[in-house]
Amino acid sequence: VKEHLKDKVVILGGPHAEFYLDGCIEHPFDYIVVGDGELALKKILFEHPLEDRVISVPVTEEEMNQFPLPYRESSFLNQYNFYVQGEKATTILTAKGCPMSCAFCEHSGTKVRLYEPDHVDKQILQAKSAGYNCIMFFDDIFALSIKRVKSLAGVMKHNVIYRCFAHARTISDEMISILADSGCIEVGFGAESGSQIILDTIGKKTTVEQNMELVNICNRHGIKVKAFIVLGLPGESFETIENTKLFLDFLSKK
Repeated sequence: VKEHLKDKVVILGGPHAEFYLDGCIEHPFDYIVVGDGELALKKILFEHPLEDRVISVPVTEEEMNQFPLPYRESSFLNQYNFYVQGEKATTILTAKGCPMSCAFCEHSGTKVRLYEPDHVDKQILQAKSAGYNCIMFFDDIFALSIKRVKSLAGVMKHNVIYRCFAHARTISDEMISILADSGCIEVGFGAESGSQIILDTIGKKTTVEQNMELVNICNRHGIKVKAFIVLGLPGESFETIENTKLFLDFLSKK
């Protein structure tokens, strides 16, 4: 872009900018946004040209909840095709950050900042107005705690169904019951491996049995489960892969 359209401002953000900043600086980006993008982009738009190419403007939880709602005009959203069990869906974030400590994730152990239930409620109404009755909640872990799930279940009153992410360390029968009653039809979670050796190596702090119990509890409440698997993690062997195949066999029978 800079070669053919020299006058265009090119901005880089996201995880790559945050974790590989030195490599990014070598390229001709006009600005590199590290961390939160909302106020950083506002700064660029209103104060360009800036002396520093690297922009970092952290956003507090209070500021998050005061921001205008995301842009969800119907014709814009409907350019995208995303489905949950055959139902056309759109995405909503109810939180930023993940408190877990998985060794393979550079963004692990980050402060969790929550959108207030009222803010989430308004976003759901936005999605409904744009023609959606299905939501994909894209928080790293939507089912973070029973307290959080209860507070969000209180705004799931607009006859929507949804998919979310869970974690084997935080779920319980009570929590999954609340999710099911509030419209959850599918849960995704990072099982990563069917080998306890691998789970321990990557600091997952879960057991294979806990992962299996998550699946069992969800299924008892009519919620489908998708398990995310990573092959080739440190210590992987034919034996650990065989353990993962056994876990996948267990999933296939659910």
